Amino acid sequence: MSRRPLIIQNAQLQTSRQRYAYAVLTLVFWVIWLYLWTPLITLVAWLFGAERFYDAMIVQGGIELVKSLIGIFSLLILGMGTVFGGWAVYNRWLVRGRDKRRGSPPVTDIELCEHFQITAEQLQILRSSRHAVVAHNDDGNISKLRAGTLLPPPITPNNKAEARD
Repeated sequence: MSRRPLIIQNAQLQTSRQRYAYAVLTLVFWVIWLYLWTPLITLVAWLFGAERFYDAMIVQGGIELVKSLIGIFSLLILGMGTVFGGWAVYNRWLVRGRDKRRGSPPVTDIELCEHFQITAEQLQILRSSRHAVVAHNDDGNISKLRAGTLLPPPITPNNKAEARD
C-alpha cells in the first residue's frame, strides 16, 4: 500500500489541463445546483415583490438609466477602492511591522477617588461588595452609593399594601 498523499491534496501534481477540467466541471455543477433552486428563489422573489422590479426596470425602461450610469458607478467604486487600498498600504508602510499601540497606564486609587469624588473607604467598600448601586445627579456626578444586595425584601401578605404605595 502506497503512503503517497492523494492528488486532490497535492494540486501541484495535477496538470493544468486537469485543474481546468475540474474547475469547469465544478462550475457546471454549481450552475445546475442553482438551477434546481430556481422555483424556490422565484417564489421568494414573488413574495417580496419582484414584479415591481420587473415593471420598473423592464416595462418602464429603467434599465436604460442603469446602463447609462453603470460607468459612473464603476468609476466611483474603483475610486473608493483605490483610496481605501492606498490608505491601507500607507498605514502598513508607516507601521512597518512595529506595533505602535500602547495600553493606557493603570489608574491609581487616588485618581479614581478624585475623579468620582469619593473617599478611599467608599472605594474599598464598593470593590469588596458583590453588588453596588450608584446614583447620579443631573450633572452626572455621584450623588448616592449603596453597596450590598440589590434585591428588595420579598413581598409577603403582611407588607403587600406597603409595597404598592
